Amino acid sequence: MANTSSISQHLGDIAAPLRALLGDLRAEEVLMGDAVDVWTGFLEIRRLADAGVVLMADRVAQSRQWATDGAHTPAEWMALHSGSTVGRSRSELGTSGRLKELPLTAGQLRAGNLTAEQADAVTDAAATNPTAETDLLDQAKRDSLKNLRDEAERRTAQGENDAEAKRQRIHRERSARFWVKDGTWHLHANGPTDTGAELQQAVERIINTHYQGAAPATGHEPRDAYAHDALINLARHATSATGTGTGTGTGEGEASPGTKRRTTTPGDPRAAATRTVENIKRLMLIRVDLTALIRGSLNDGELCEIAGLGPISVEQARNLMGESILKAVLTNGVDVANITHLGRGPNTAQHIALLWQQPTCTRQGCNRTVLQHDHRIDYRFTHHTRLDELDNLCKPDHDLKTHHGWALTPGTGPRPMVPPNHPQHPNNLTPHRQTPLFGDTG
Repeated sequence: MANTSSISQHLGDIAAPLRALLGDLRAEEVLMGDAVDVWTGFLEIRRLADAGVVLMADRVAQSRQWATDGAHTPAEWMALHSGSTVGRSRSELGTSGRLKELPLTAGQLRAGNLTAEQADAVTDAAATNPTAETDLLDQAKRDSLKNLRDEAERRTAQGENDAEAKRQRIHRERSARFWVKDGTWHLHANGPTDTGAELQQAVERIINTHYQGAAPATGHEPRDAYAHDALINLARHATSATGTGTGTGTGEGEASPGTKRRTTTPGDPRAAATRTVENIKRLMLIRVDLTALIRGSLNDGELCEIAGLGPISVEQARNLMGESILKAVLTNGVDVANITHLGRGPNTAQHIALLWQQPTCTRQGCNRTVLQHDHRIDYRFTHHTRLDELDNLCKPDHDLKTHHGWALTPGTGPRPMVPPNHPQHPNNLTPHRQTPLFGDTG
């Protein structure tokens, strides 16, 4: 190890040429063929620099320079000097302290194989559930940060001794804040997963009923924009003395101006199917091991969570079982894995199973939750729908497959999607097959 008194000098020697390089950098002059390489080069430097910041954070707190300078906390002092937020500095401090007991993760961080955010997720879970460290490090190499955090939450819940105590702590710390900046209104709320799920489900219900598949006069808008409109409609309905403006009495607001609401005519056979699909979309699924539900607590390897949102305590699951918008998927319940449905789309049982198995897009690293069911083998060849032959794909990825020849690599669960000329494209792995299997349109 280098003499610690010289480390600052070495850092200065590294920073000086980098500063000069940036001074001469003109992004518009970089050749298009070199742009990605230049960007990834800076990305590697940032990862390594962030690793140093995280590794040193706990030591900086111990130095108590923050107290000498009159800061209330180390995180406050670090945020001021780094130009970052107190929340991020607090996260770096937590990661720094946990790394002392997790040399494997620390080694990956030092090598530049982990970002500070990834290291935070891994160490937070591994501190409670040490058996999760290796799996999470492997996931960090191939998956998005959001999915890594979700899995870290899941593994943390498995290692916690008292999930209900945690839930009560989060409930005590619940909050909702409103503020306006540069003319934009902001909302931030946090609380237990089960209560947040109630609000999210209400918003999703309005989106699915009034906005999804709608045809606005000005064109489609992002789903986040519709979520804002749905939230406002909920508030207007709650404050309306007469309940007018929704016409349903269920909290469903009207579509935004210029948006055509989907309709079916009386006697239309599509009406029942439409209602079934919309009812499925309104479900919030609880996945809980039956033995844990009976016992009242989780053992190692058991799960209790709201699919797509995260872990909850068994006590929360028990309390939610009576909610009409929730369905429980018990691991010892009906096995739908081998059901063959002769229709083009999944039946209700298969749909629920798909929502649990893959609540986000199957393409590795994609976090979208508005999904389409995609047959791995074109329906026109099989004339049936099986759970083990379906993948959930978001609309952009489904379009890539349908119109541009992309495909998921062979296997099940989250995996890469590759272009037609990629060696792992399924059609390229079956050169003697006369009919491509991976050109399905639904």
